[in-house]
Amino acid sequence: MTMFNDYTFQVEAVHPSGIVSCVDGKVSAVRQFIVRSEFAEELGVRLLGKWANVTYTTPILPAEYPSAVFSMVAKSFSIEQKSACIFNVDSETDGVFIGDLESQSDMEKYWPSVGASNDAYAVVTVNYSEPEWDCVGAVGSHIQPDTAISVQFNPAYEMFTLPDRNLVWADLTKERELKADSFAYKIIPKSDVIVSWHNIPVVDLATILDGLNEFRGSVNDAAFGETMFCSFEGSAGDASIFAAETLMFIDCEEDRSKRTTGFAASLMDTTTLKLHFKQKDIVEGVNHYGWNHLFLDHSKNIAATSCWARVKQSQGGGTEVDLFTQKDFTNIFTW
Repeated sequence: MTMFNDYTFQVEAVHPSGIVSCVDGKVSAVRQFIVRSEFAEELGVRLLGKWANVTYTTPILPAEYPSAVFSMVAKSFSIEQKSACIFNVDSETDGVFIGDLESQSDMEKYWPSVGASNDAYAVVTVNYSEPEWDCVGAVGSHIQPDTAISVQFNPAYEMFTLPDRNLVWADLTKERELKADSFAYKIIPKSDVIVSWHNIPVVDLATILDGLNEFRGSVNDAAFGETMFCSFEGSAGDASIFAAETLMFIDCEEDRSKRTTGFAASLMDTTTLKLHFKQKDIVEGVNHYGWNHLFLDHSKNIAATSCWARVKQSQGGGTEVDLFTQKDFTNIFTW
């Protein structure tokens, strides 16, 4: 049983509803349901994945649109009262007035008692549209259950000036060096990779940020990327496109425009975090050189086999450490 099918009240579909619209490649749909007025809010909130009770204490991803053709989720709902307001009164004078505008019991006087013959009904209109995410978390995956992620790439680069003494003319005498004002450059790709982490419970935000702090300024210790592209290492869709040490986690920020408010005293409120990564991948042949590699001047080390070599920081006493700490990024989207 889930939040979407363990309700105890009757739900009737309004016909026709659920008709799909497609405009400029974007799909959407509207479904309508008739329920007793007292259950209208519960139905809408359940479909948004934010119904709180003794069973559900954290938000889940919103309900999917029931279709094998289209991928949509519930985004919003509205309620329209279809029959006259009915006051649940014990006598002709009791309960017809609202005495406290913040009292839920007074508010419920607009709803009929369960089993009452004079039932009031409402239409709940639920709007569906495409999800903002690409990969959905599940138990046993590398993305926290009931959260989801999407990825954005922004190309960037660095113009790296090569030392002139490291350059020679291909068709001239090797001893003839390039002049100091030759300004030979090499393009170093440094793309910005932004991963939006959706449906994060606001109540867990401090815990999540504390865990992410351990990754700040670190680089991936192994090939990484399958999690971002809805696949896992070794699967048919394996997409570990970031070679070891080529992806650095910079920091994260909250996208406040995605934060929800007003659900069960913030218990069910959610938000979106944007995790910022920086890719540095220098490809020479089959080799990939990342953040812990720097350019090596051949004029001072003729035995070198590559222009790019690993650099260590000396800590004294024979101890050396990487410029950037290596971390296992596998479970960075969990807490």
